Amino acid sequence: MRIPAIDTLERLANVLKISPCWLAFGIQEPWSEPAGLRCLSIPARLKGERERQGISLLALGNLSDTSDVTVMRIEESRNIPRLDTLEKIAAVLKVSPCWLAYGR
Repeated sequence: MRIPAIDTLERLANVLKISPCWLAFGIQEPWSEPAGLRCLSIPARLKGERERQGISLLALGNLSDTSDVTVMRIEESRNIPRLDTLEKIAAVLKVSPCWLAYGR
């Protein structure tokens, strides 16, 4: 079984004209025509929230059962996370996965 990346889910949701939050996380919200991929701003949201909470890359990687390298690559826009990775990171940061993924 393959777990899709957040951008794949957003593209699919846009084709279906449903909310990417609904498709990815089951969070109901209305669909609206996006100007671009909302998930491309994950790096800024992730880094901003991690720093606001005073959590290091290493600590977030360990607490989310991912790695500091994974978190760093997401923050540097080198990787778009898969659904499961984003959910783990959002849980540690205690933020909505929909907000972290799509800014909603």
